[in-house]
Amino acid sequence: MHETNKSLKEKIAWYRRYHPVSSIILASVIVMGIIGLILSVIMNDIRIFQICYLAYPLLVFWLPMVPIAIKTHKRYYVIGAILPFILGAIIIVVDFICEFVNIDIIGLFISITKEMVGRNPVILALLIIGIVFGLFGLFAYFGLKTQRYTTWFLGGCVVGKIADDIHSTQDGYTERPHTYKMKHGSDIDLSHIDEFCKLLAKNFIIINWRCEEESVKMWITARRDMLTYLDVFYCGNLGSWIRMGKNGKITVFVSREDYKNIYREVTYHTLCRNIAEKFEQSFIEFANGNKENSIKILRGDGK
Repeated sequence: MHETNKSLKEKIAWYRRYHPVSSIILASVIVMGIIGLILSVIMNDIRIFQICYLAYPLLVFWLPMVPIAIKTHKRYYVIGAILPFILGAIIIVVDFICEFVNIDIIGLFISITKEMVGRNPVILALLIIGIVFGLFGLFAYFGLKTQRYTTWFLGGCVVGKIADDIHSTQDGYTERPHTYKMKHGSDIDLSHIDEFCKLLAKNFIIINWRCEEESVKMWITARRDMLTYLDVFYCGNLGSWIRMGKNGKITVFVSREDYKNIYREVTYHTLCRNIAEKFEQSFIEFANGNKENSIKILRGDGK
């Protein structure tokens, strides 16, 4: 199932295709960080270093995470996404006060950092990259800590859990959405589906959703790679998705990359049909006011 023996060029092309947003962010953070560090060393101007050290990673790396956190309506994700900006603002205010009283506290911190790692731009670049990814790692860690079902999350979420119960392997993957007609639904109010999506997003079952004219399209959380969420959230043609229509039809599509992350190959149309059935059961429970059961069904703990 997993493609191997790819050249470095092919791997880079693959990553850019399936990670268009995160690849640009990662490349820009690394390149601008290195340039800023080199300029700060050459020009002996720590202000250039400060801008790259504080402002740039926040703007290009953390800022895209804020809309995702806010749309989930999950308190811990919102706090985790906004906290670096609050800390950055505090540092700027403190630096302004220290500048006013002629104390360069950030410059002192940078000087100590340079003394610790030397004036080698490469080492300084690695340091800033380590700090940025360290903060991101903390965000991911505390995000996972808020999940009641970490094993479910690490196992591929809805797609992985449902695939575990499928034993048919006669047909492999196909890039064709599967349409399923709900047994107990027709002429559904789109506002009810929208409220259903809010509940799913709050429990991190879906990453994003969009209301269309006759349906609501939602993107499923299917992988534990936090960078993937950036790409799926901002690029509507990526990731696995479900479209639930007001006419009672559910269309399911599992992306090739999410399918490859399943631990074993299963029949694609069976996987899509089972996902649709689970979402139908979950929506019925939600419509009946049983929000807890609605989530349990998609977690694999319900009926």
